[in-house]
Amino acid sequence: MFTREELKESGDILHESFILPVKMPCITPYQHQTSVLSILEGHNVNYMPWFSQNFLQLRVMLDEKSKPWLDFFTFQHDGFLICPWLEVEHIHLSTLQSMIGDPIFFLINLINLENYIYIVVDGSLISLYNIESKSKFPHPIFIHGYDLSKEVFFVADFFESHFIFAEVPFSELREAYLNIEKEDFSFNGAKLIKFRESGNEFSFDINNMMVLLADYIYTRDTRRRYRSERNYMIDEGLGFNNIYTRLSKDIHRNMEFYSALDITSFHVFYEHKKTLSLILKYLKCEGYIKNDYNLDQICKNSLLLRNTLLKYSFTRNRGSIIRSIELLEKIREEEEALLKRCYEELSASY
Repeated sequence: MFTREELKESGDILHESFILPVKMPCITPYQHQTSVLSILEGHNVNYMPWFSQNFLQLRVMLDEKSKPWLDFFTFQHDGFLICPWLEVEHIHLSTLQSMIGDPIFFLINLINLENYIYIVVDGSLISLYNIESKSKFPHPIFIHGYDLSKEVFFVADFFESHFIFAEVPFSELREAYLNIEKEDFSFNGAKLIKFRESGNEFSFDINNMMVLLADYIYTRDTRRRYRSERNYMIDEGLGFNNIYTRLSKDIHRNMEFYSALDITSFHVFYEHKKTLSLILKYLKCEGYIKNDYNLDQICKNSLLLRNTLLKYSFTRNRGSIIRSIELLEKIREEEEALLKRCYEELSASY
């Protein structure tokens, strides 16, 4: 274990404090996506041309014995989003464990080399997660800086049910890292993420975006277009009808008997409506569409839906379930009509 003085005297530690740029992004779905977007925001990247073609489609698990796990259909490699502005290097846990010395030392050196770090730790040993259970909680944490005088890392995650930037003591992160074994999570070790300017060359393709928009609206299987790059998940469904049907079934099931709703899926549902609003505003700003397609009320109702179901998870009030069913159907009707109008306008021009 290294003391602060030993770290400073080693000659490798160049800074008393070093923080890589991050900023709260426009949407906060899952941690891996939010972390990527926070890096892009931190570097003031105009990522809308890429964002508009990668955050349109949704996927959901069709097996009703499983949680819906609603998510954006985005390209990932080994559990992390592929992005043109980021270089991602995966270091396996066995390689990390072969490094001699205190893990705090090599984490600081990696940050000094301008690496953001996405590393699996035992969250039960990190107080920010506020986990009452003593059982192990393997989970990635996003690290973007450190401060030697305070002996903390600057990190980000959904610590308080929403994504926040926070500080974790060296001592907690050390223990949480050392308590991880290779089979604890879907990937093991750490991902080193470097920002690169060359991604600014990414160009917007209106025809490709229209294909993806139509895939979502008309429930077409986007996976067919990328069959050479990935395998299908048998129980996975993509597109508008699959999403609304699965979420509706989960809510209706609670009319008959109480079961734990997957609130995260309804949060991602809300984030998707925010995403659609951003994309349509981008299309209007860039001159691809002339009409206004306002999703403000759809976004408000999606947030209300999430919060109503969150309230139900505590109160089990039947009225909340009835209200949620009504809200979901209203959102479905309004979103479908609005997106079809927008697609018709685009189809008339391109």
